[in-house]
Amino acid sequence: MTTEQRFKVNPNLRNNKVFSDKKMKAGIPHQMYILLLFVNGFALLLAIKFFSLFSVLAFVIFLLITVLPIYTIHMEDRDAHVAWRSAILGAESTDNSQTTQRKVKFIKLSDIKDTRK
Repeated sequence: MTTEQRFKVNPNLRNNKVFSDKKMKAGIPHQMYILLLFVNGFALLLAIKFFSLFSVLAFVIFLLITVLPIYTIHMEDRDAHVAWRSAILGAESTDNSQTTQRKVKFIKLSDIKDTRK
């Protein structure tokens, strides 16, 4: 006898795939994939416009710097970008309540007007 048969689970209360399924492309959430595509597409256009060996190498390095960390943090957690975004842009990092107000004094160096107009 299975658990469902024993407890007669209401099908409306089951966790549907709609709530837990995330759109992924190449192991990266769809939102992040579109962002990476836009940023790296712009970098590719710049590399083509200023074509040289240096621009191609710079594009490859930029591609690795932008894609590898995103791919790595999403290997085990599909919602890692949400946690990173809240950590970086959260209220704790952008709060200015701990700042101190300072008095500023302005010093006038001379009373001579500039007549070279």
